[in-house]
Amino acid sequence: MTDAATEELINTMLDSKKLSSDASEDLKDFLQDIKEGNFHRDDDAYVHALADRLGFADGKVPAKGKNTKAAATKKADNVDWHERAVIAEARVEELEEEIEVLKDAPGSPPVPMVDVDALRVLLNKIYDAETGALCEVSNEEAAQTLKLMSEKLD
Repeated sequence: MTDAATEELINTMLDSKKLSSDASEDLKDFLQDIKEGNFHRDDDAYVHALADRLGFADGKVPAKGKNTKAAATKKADNVDWHERAVIAEARVEELEEEIEVLKDAPGSPPVPMVDVDALRVLLNKIYDAETGALCEVSNEEAAQTLKLMSEKLD
């Protein structure tokens, strides 16, 4: 289903007034996520599992007195094992896609955000890696070196 179809389904459920306040708030948050482009597959899976359980699977408000899956399960704002499985499956698919993208990325390490060599030169002014000891410098020199290092990290 497209985000537009999911948005319509959410609005149908909200308009029905058959949801708990928590479920309604969740669905309103999902509408905002759709508008902002932050709606994920696991969110979509949750919405459709909830709609199916409440009898909205065909996009229509269930008839009064009609037995729905909701009557046989818990309250509308609780996630049952089936919904959790659907949500988890969607999340696993997303992660698998991310892994594939990372596998296809070039094998070189990412470019450092700071000049490591410049920081090493500054560090060597106050710390001797060969002896594992601090160099003999004044507090002012050490403070100035640390300030320069801090600026390079910003």
